Amino acid sequence: MVTRTDRRLAQERRRAWSESDRLSDHLRFIYRSGQKAAELRRYLARRRKRRRALRSRPARDLIKDRASIHKRPTIVDARDEAGHWEADLVICKRTRPMLVLHERKSRVTLAARLAGKTAAETISVMLAVFGRIDPALRKSVTFDNDTAFAQHAMLRSMRQMTTWF
Repeated sequence: MVTRTDRRLAQERRRAWSESDRLSDHLRFIYRSGQKAAELRRYLARRRKRRRALRSRPARDLIKDRASIHKRPTIVDARDEAGHWEADLVICKRTRPMLVLHERKSRVTLAARLAGKTAAETISVMLAVFGRIDPALRKSVTFDNDTAFAQHAMLRSMRQMTTWF
């Protein structure tokens, strides 16, 4: 059973703790002033902890031998010639990923389901799809920077296609 004296002691302890933990007015001013009081903050007995600067890491290039889209010939950008494709992955929440290939001039769109989002799965489906297309209609492919297109060099060697990122 809690008595009045126990309650009074608890209140006194709380009051003593909160009063001793408070900052004085001049310390509050220094902490709130920000940059203006930065020099004063150095002379305090307890300084605030300094944050460590973030270290930047060198970017890992996950896609080797990629050519920039900015170096692509103007004929590809102008859509004057058939055989230049764009590739993209569509990833849905409940279904398997889908590879979408879009021809730039005729605007024909081909789609194929993938078993997974791996580079090996993606390139095997692309080789199969482009294997059925006439070689005159498969000149180049433009990808986004997805790691699923990391094995794009196989399209260069096996289907003689130029790849752009």
